[in-house]
Amino acid sequence: MDNELQFLWAILKKATRPEEVFGILVGTVDERLLQCTKSYRHIVGLAHPDHFSSDEDKAKATETFKLLQPLYEQAQAKIKSGTYGDHSSGKPIEPVNITSKKNNYPLGEMRYSGSISDLFMSSMVNGSETEHLLIKVARNYKNNEFIKNEATNLKTIFKDPGSLLALLPECLDSFSIQEPTDKSIRQANVFHYQPDLVSMETVIEKYSKGIDPRDMAWMFKRILAALFCAHEKGIIHGAVLPPHILLNLKNHGILLIDWAFSVGLEASHIKAIDSKYKEYYPKAVFEKKPPMPASDIYMTAMSMVKLLGGELKTKTIPDTVPKSIRMLLRACTLDPSGLDNAFEVHEEFKKTIGKLFGPPKFREFKI
Repeated sequence: MDNELQFLWAILKKATRPEEVFGILVGTVDERLLQCTKSYRHIVGLAHPDHFSSDEDKAKATETFKLLQPLYEQAQAKIKSGTYGDHSSGKPIEPVNITSKKNNYPLGEMRYSGSISDLFMSSMVNGSETEHLLIKVARNYKNNEFIKNEATNLKTIFKDPGSLLALLPECLDSFSIQEPTDKSIRQANVFHYQPDLVSMETVIEKYSKGIDPRDMAWMFKRILAALFCAHEKGIIHGAVLPPHILLNLKNHGILLIDWAFSVGLEASHIKAIDSKYKEYYPKAVFEKKPPMPASDIYMTAMSMVKLLGGELKTKTIPDTVPKSIRMLLRACTLDPSGLDNAFEVHEEFKKTIGKLFGPPKFREFKI
C-alpha cells in the first residue's frame, strides 16, 4: 500500500476533532476559513482515488475521503461559530510538537505545499518577542535525502556573512522526525517565516499577457544577485522556477527558495527535476551533464520570458518588449551553454535597462 496514503488514513482514522487534522488556524474568520480550505484541498489532492492504480489503494483512498469530509465540515462550522480551538468546548487542543537537538517546535497549520514536501507554521518565544517559523517536512521518507541536501548546501552558502544572503533562506535547524503511525523517518528543515511574499508563479497567473519590462527589471536583477551569491560558494540551485521565486512587492525584495535539488559544482549532474516545469529546464539537465551556473541562468531567463508574456517552447517574447532585453534573454537561453556568470549578466542587464529607462526608479507593482 502507498505509504503516504497510509499515513493520511492513519491520521484521519485517529482524529476525533477537526483541530487534530487542520491544526492551529490564525487571523480573521475569513482567513481561517481559507487556511482550512487550503489544507483540505491539499489532502484531497494527495488522496484522490484516481491517483492510484491498485484496488487496495483506491479503496483506502475512498475511505480516507469519507473520514475527511465530516471533519472538514465540522471545522468550517466551528470557525464560523467561533468555537474552533475553544478549550471550553471539549478537550483542549494539544499542538503537535516536533523536537530537534536544538529546540522544540509546535507544529501549526500547513501553509505551503511543494513537489516533495509540506511547510507548516511554527513559532518560538525569544525573550519578549515571538519568532514565526516555517517547518519544511519531507512528504515521503524517500525524499529525505533532498531535504538533507538543502540544509547542507545552504549551510555552505551561509558560512560567510554577506549582504546578498538576504535574498536566500537560511536553514536554522535540520533534523529527523519519527512518525508514530508508520515508524518511518522524515527529514525536516526550519526557516524564518517571512510575510508579504508572493510567488512569481502567482504573478504569471495574474498577468497572463505579461508585465511591464520595467517591473520585470528589479525581479531579474535580484535573482541574478542571489545566484551569484550561491555560485560563488560553488552551489547550483538546480530549479530556478516561478514557484521558487518569492517576491516582496512592497520593497522589491526576493527570496529564492527550495534548494532541495541543489548540487555542488563537483557533482556529476543535477539529480532531480520538477516534472511540472520541464519546459523551463535546459537540455543539459535532461542529458545529465555536469551542473554549471549557465543552467540556473537559463531557468531564470525562461522564467522572465514567461513573466513578460512570452512562449517557452519557442523562447519568443512579445515585440512590445524592447529588443535589447529580448536579445539578452535570448543569449541566456542558448542551449546547452548560454551565459555562465550571473554577475556579468547582472551588470550587462543593468547597463541595458539604464539606457532604456534611465536611472533606477521605484515603481509600485500590485497584484
